[in-house]
Amino acid sequence: MIHVGSLVKLELRKQGYSVTWLARQLHKERSGVYKMLSRKSLDISTLMMVSVVLNHDFFADISKMLQRYTTLMKHF
Repeated sequence: MIHVGSLVKLELRKQGYSVTWLARQLHKERSGVYKMLSRKSLDISTLMMVSVVLNHDFFADISKMLQRYTTLMKHF
């Protein structure tokens, strides 16, 4: 299963940004961003805003994972 919060957390670290920085960019409390990063799923509008702020297409990442999963399941 895809854990979207973990995807965001990995990209955040990869780019060298902190949770505090992301919270400021999203105009959210830091505690709210920590909660977001712990969630398996995020609503589309939140994920879109995070994608814009980090300049990273998380939707493409999820799509690639879905394609791999679908291909794998065809072999069973």
